[in-house]
Amino acid sequence: MKVSPLAYKFDGETLRISVKPRKFVHLRFIYGSYQRKFVDSWKRGELKIGEIIINEQNVLIPFKRVVNLLEPLGSNRLGTLSASPRQFI
Repeated sequence: MKVSPLAYKFDGETLRISVKPRKFVHLRFIYGSYQRKFVDSWKRGELKIGEIIINEQNVLIPFKRVVNLLEPLGSNRLGTLSASPRQFI
C-alpha cells in the first residue's frame, strides 16, 4: 500500500498515518546504525523522503538526494553518457 504524502507525518522515530479524520495509526521504528545515517541526513535537510510503501511485514521509506550531473564528484564516479542507443562511449 502506498501512503499519500498528505496522509503521513514522519519525525525520524515514528510514522503517523491518518486513517480517518482525526484518527491515526502510529508506527515506531527500530533500525540499526546503517539506517540511522539516512535518518540523520534527512534531519539535517540533506535528503528528502520518497513515496512510503507499507506491506504486511515491512515499511519502506525511500530517501532521495538531488545530484548535480553537470559537476561529477570524480572521474571514477560517472561514465560518459550518450543519447544514441547504438553508441557507447
